[in-house]
Amino acid sequence: MNNNNSANSSRRKVLQIAGSSLALGQGVIGTASAQFSTINSVKYFAANDVYSTSSDPTGDWELNSAHIDEVGVPAVREDEGQIVLNRRVPQNEINLFKNHSAVIYSDTFSTLPSQIIKGKDIPRVVLERTRNGRPTKVANPKSKFAPNSAKASARGKDLHLKIPQQKKSVTVNPGEEKEIVTGEGSVTLGISKLTDQKPDHQGIDPKEVGYIKKQKEETFDLTAKIKAKNYGELDVVMPK
Repeated sequence: MNNNNSANSSRRKVLQIAGSSLALGQGVIGTASAQFSTINSVKYFAANDVYSTSSDPTGDWELNSAHIDEVGVPAVREDEGQIVLNRRVPQNEINLFKNHSAVIYSDTFSTLPSQIIKGKDIPRVVLERTRNGRPTKVANPKSKFAPNSAKASARGKDLHLKIPQQKKSVTVNPGEEKEIVTGEGSVTLGISKLTDQKPDHQGIDPKEVGYIKKQKEETFDLTAKIKAKNYGELDVVMPK
């Protein structure tokens, strides 16, 4: 009886430690390495466009933007010096990591060389991204804005970025992160503010009805940038 209690207690402690590690985003591979296999080793890069406005709306006005929450663990992520693919990764992306020596993430995964920014009108203005490059805050442009195009290539262990319109070339060495300004322009964005008015809904308690938002558009100076990172050469692992 005492032996069973001791075993149960030890098992609970192990589960608690494992649960704490997972909650902190740690030890996902380390404690379960036997359940993963290495499928390749690749030079891994990220280069994503991100934008900033020269000023914020004045007064009580706020920029209309959507916040995108990252739900759960990304299907592909860099974790403790490895590229981890989970079971939700489509076969074409698995093949990409399995059959090539260099991969770049620029909203989608691709091999190199790659045209990471097309130089066409953008459908959204990405204002913030996660450390893995996923967009978390975006705004819808009300006017056209086309950033300068950009190309990415691998030169040995380095990531090489070229912005033809600016006659600019940038090298990102292994372990480096760089933010490169690729152009400036103006764009019209929606802004809004709360009023002291509430909509007149018959039969609904006024306390349960939100205030009316006043909407308008404003033109902002916009700076286009690329956030680039060279992760170096990493093992790619996935569940067995």
